[in-house]
Amino acid sequence: MIPRPILERLEVPVLESWPYSLADDRVVEYDIGQTSMRINGSSRIVPVVFGEAGGPVLLGATALELFHLAVDPVRKRLMPVPGLLMKKLSLEEADRCLKSLALTTGDEATNWVREMRDARQT
Repeated sequence: MIPRPILERLEVPVLESWPYSLADDRVVEYDIGQTSMRINGSSRIVPVVFGEAGGPVLLGATALELFHLAVDPVRKRLMPVPGLLMKKLSLEEADRCLKSLALTTGDEATNWVREMRDARQT
């Protein structure tokens, strides 16, 4: 999250708006965009949330992951971490994972896995 006046000064375009759940249970819609960010000599294109004027600058989880960084809460600093490659799932494993996701995100993912499985079997 970066205050809107800073992102506007950098001419970062608004791509869309998304609702965000806050700690006090309110849901607030924020504009989001993308911009180039540089940390320790490395550059990445990262998503940014247009925050309130005068608000804090927050480095989000996606940006941390893209830069292979993690928060060290004891020393209060960022530390480099290795990337994490996930194993390739079989269709059955993917089906099980997505079925559990469908409990909270709807049936679209489960239907997609079924379509992929059916297409492979024909």
